[in-house]
Amino acid sequence: MNISWPHVVQVDTVRCVVEQVLKATDPSPPTRAWCCDTSRPNGPVRLLAFGKASISMAEAAFSALGNRISSGLVIGYPDQIASWSAPPRCSALPADHPLPTQRNIIAANRVRDFVADRSNPDPILALISGGGSSMLTSPAPGISLDDIRTLSNALMRAGATIEELNAVRKHIDTIKGGRLGLAANGLRVDVALLSDVIGDRIDTIASGPFAPDQTTFSDALTILQRTGLLGLVPSVTAHLEHGHRTGIGETPKPGCPELASISHTILAGNTSAATAADHALRGLHLNTAVRTEWTGESDELAKELVASLVGPNSAAVIAGEPTVSNVAPDARGGPVQQAVLAAAILLEKLAGDWLVCGVATDGFDGPTDAAGAAMDQTSLYTARALDLDPQQCLHEHRSYPLFKAIKTHIQTGPTGTNINDVLFAIRW
Repeated sequence: MNISWPHVVQVDTVRCVVEQVLKATDPSPPTRAWCCDTSRPNGPVRLLAFGKASISMAEAAFSALGNRISSGLVIGYPDQIASWSAPPRCSALPADHPLPTQRNIIAANRVRDFVADRSNPDPILALISGGGSSMLTSPAPGISLDDIRTLSNALMRAGATIEELNAVRKHIDTIKGGRLGLAANGLRVDVALLSDVIGDRIDTIASGPFAPDQTTFSDALTILQRTGLLGLVPSVTAHLEHGHRTGIGETPKPGCPELASISHTILAGNTSAATAADHALRGLHLNTAVRTEWTGESDELAKELVASLVGPNSAAVIAGEPTVSNVAPDARGGPVQQAVLAAAILLEKLAGDWLVCGVATDGFDGPTDAAGAAMDQTSLYTARALDLDPQQCLHEHRSYPLFKAIKTHIQTGPTGTNINDVLFAIRW
């Protein structure tokens, strides 16, 4: 992986921590171990992989199982699929993220056909990672691709959590919320999940295509009402209201007998990233406080991160899913960059040297090409020397252009994994 590091004084510290985080979040070792689980029958299997980590997970599966894989289908980022040499007996299709395109509909249809195919009765091993919600898109009748793009973008800009976003998605799509599991029609499906969801809810990761769904049409309507988006896309509102009123088209629920032959295993989640950051910082002889499974606004995360620094030679780690609400259409940045900038402004008020850094483990913080950013005292001086007001950039959600101007972005490209975000701060 060719990583572009930030121009900060303690860049070696940034490299040490971030490299250990990315190494710990590599899905290949746990995928390989899961595929070799001897509790499953030792016979031929079909392999399905989709999401941001699909290629890494598929390669690990082929390494572990070899000729036991009778056929395979992998859905991933277009650039990665184009440069990947798929193994024999395996097809690969591109799909876009974060907003779906026609390619994603084609991919969803292929996946449904693959799961429903009775000409090959071999059980399915499904390797699923974050990003699968967008990569497999199959709009419900009466809803267009543009409708889904418009609503998804609006929900993300409104600061909807992944649970909220996917609750809506599951009720306007024909493959999410356990419906792909129904297509298996009783066939054995063993699902391995790389979790990008705080709490590891299997019905939320990639919108739970094989999982019984705990959400309802009513929940989806409530979410749109709360975010002020209920009337934004009339076709969606009509579909959800009809489903709520009649119950027709509701997702399968826990206890659904048609999903009884499907199992789920969590391979790794956000805690893995936090633990790696903690170990790296302790190796630098810092007293570290760690918080995992954090959810909420980026600005609030920044406050907690700074408050957790107890004095000189202390560090704090927060891993989770920060969000940014009420983002203007011309804003540019992501939740991690917003949190790093907010924390830097707070840290400037403290005595001593400091550093703050954050990364999105998939390599993309929000709708930007940056995985994250780092800042120290010099970063703020540089920004102001360039006539950039950090506080104004924070308020206007324009962290990306500030970090670009002062050259403190962290850029990794696609990492082949996705288990949320990790931020850390240090006081010396």
